[in-house]
Amino acid sequence: MRKIALLSLTAALFAPQAAEAQNFGLAFTADTYSTSFSALYGGPLHSTEGSPTYYQFGMGARGGYTFHNQIYFGGSFQYFTGEKAQGGFARVGSAQVKLEAGFDLPLSVIVLRPKVGVGYLDHPAYDSLLFSVGSEALYSLNKTLFVAGQLEFNVTTELMSRVTVEKALAGGVGIGARF
Repeated sequence: MRKIALLSLTAALFAPQAAEAQNFGLAFTADTYSTSFSALYGGPLHSTEGSPTYYQFGMGARGGYTFHNQIYFGGSFQYFTGEKAQGGFARVGSAQVKLEAGFDLPLSVIVLRPKVGVGYLDHPAYDSLLFSVGSEALYSLNKTLFVAGQLEFNVTTELMSRVTVEKALAGGVGIGARF
């Protein structure tokens, strides 16, 4: 009797979700190339006194391909202006180049793309290996254009010493096209 009640409860809870998932079908990004441009802002999760951050305001470009099975592979370039160095006029900015992989999840009118990335961060004081994990939310405006919001957690490790240099959170909004 308990088994029947447990099975009935399980079916009642999960059957509507399975039916809704089938109605979503493929993401609007499936079988397409896409490119986007974003305005960004980021900052470190911890701050060392007297050490300027290499994040702050920035801009980025991304491009990639989403296969029919909704797996995404692409790359991105991001440039952050950074802060002014202590007592100086120059800003301590950085440029990031990375490869990304993700999976496009169709959720009603948006596509959620959890993703991971690995790349290179060029900074005036050191060169770093960059690891990131994050997500994008894409909303289709028409058959070609979409808007996107992104949030990612980045960890940079100095190449020579392999010491973790900085952990940062960065996000942004942008517009893109698929073809």
